[in-house]
Amino acid sequence: AGEIVLKDSASTDLALNTAKTKYVYTANVAGGATTKATLATEDFGSYDARGVVGTVPAPTGDAVLNGVVKSASTSTYAGVAIPGTTVTLASAGLQFKASQGGANVWTTDSITVNVDASGAFSVAIYSHVAGARTVTVTSGAATSVVDLNFADAATSAGTVVAVTPVVTDLQSGSGVTFGATVVDKFGNPVAPAQGNATGTSPYFSLKVTDLSGIAATVYAGSTDAGSLSKVVNFGVNDKGTVTVVATYDADGSTTTKDAVVKTVTFTVSDLAKAAADKAAAEKAAADAKAAAELAAKAKTVTVTAGSSTSQTGRAVDVSVKVVNNAGTAGAGRTVTFTSTGAGSLTAYTAVTDANGVATVKVLAGAADNGDAVVVASVDGVTASSSTVTFGTTDAQIDIVNNRVTAVASFSKGKTVAFYVDGIKVWSKLSASDADVVLNYNLKKGAHTVTVKISGGYSATEKFIVK
Repeated sequence: AGEIVLKDSASTDLALNTAKTKYVYTANVAGGATTKATLATEDFGSYDARGVVGTVPAPTGDAVLNGVVKSASTSTYAGVAIPGTTVTLASAGLQFKASQGGANVWTTDSITVNVDASGAFSVAIYSHVAGARTVTVTSGAATSVVDLNFADAATSAGTVVAVTPVVTDLQSGSGVTFGATVVDKFGNPVAPAQGNATGTSPYFSLKVTDLSGIAATVYAGSTDAGSLSKVVNFGVNDKGTVTVVATYDADGSTTTKDAVVKTVTFTVSDLAKAAADKAAAEKAAADAKAAAELAAKAKTVTVTAGSSTSQTGRAVDVSVKVVNNAGTAGAGRTVTFTSTGAGSLTAYTAVTDANGVATVKVLAGAADNGDAVVVASVDGVTASSSTVTFGTTDAQIDIVNNRVTAVASFSKGKTVAFYVDGIKVWSKLSASDADVVLNYNLKKGAHTVTVKISGGYSATEKFIVK
């Protein structure tokens, strides 16, 4: 197709606008700028009478768009109609109806129709939305555009009432414009201009009850009344509530239709002062919380092992004492422990008790001889390390002149006995793993000195004292 010539419902050719970008629908024909098509209020839908599928839509108030698909015209050639082609009309939200093969086809948003033998087509178009609606018509590479105009919503079509302002907390010392609007079920403004008598049809009013309980009502006037408003000025010290009631009744004093009523309560106060007071209270609370958190944080951390020495295969308690910035026990603080060297920790974190103490164990395996160095930190404060030396039960016997020195190591919980020439001269249960040192003077002659530690350990040395 070279071009699409658009026509009104009387098949009168439409003229292009000054910019030659869009057709202008005939002003005094339904769909034109001065004779707008009636707005449809019925539901839209799709239906093809050729297949008898679906429910037949029944909207009212259409604008008819006719047209002819032609080959392109030039300065020396007049385009001719192209029969047997198709044309598509599109506009989101509109209802389209066309006759195809003697049967009606209804669609929404767009419709594609076959032109007749003379290249002509005719489509009825309906809208739920008032104002100009742009329809784009295409056939092959050819495109034409036209605006169809639809009338405002009927004054009796209102279904939703809104009250402004949207924010219901109002500042004292200010002037506020309270307003009301009414729209139909498709969102079109409704303007009931019927005077101020309660019994008029339709009826639209805005009632404002001020802080003193005095009510004032504004009614729809004799001209545009799609919105009502009333200004109320508040003093700087005013506080209280204002009640706003917007009422729309499509049939006035009759009871066929229920009135649509919207009630909103507004609160008037010194919002600026309330906001400042709230901010100050929040800051004070935050400061108090920060001070409490600072006071609770650790100031000093001391780590102490239950014993500085231990036999391998055993566990030793390692405790941390936390004193906070307030100078009291740092209760409820999380302590992080690390360990290097022999053994390993049974836990890497612990929480201090009411006395500010947290305890874990350092455990050495049977072959873990050496030092375990434990470090603890709380709230970024790190304690000096504590060292536990792990070793295997052992004994050594030495002599200087006639004085024998026997040393038993890592013997906690075991009995250490000292023998000279088979006679027990000393025996004791070790209370710790610290070295047990025993000195004994031998007489002249040959002697056998033995140290026995319960659990099967024994060391023997022979000496000659001159």
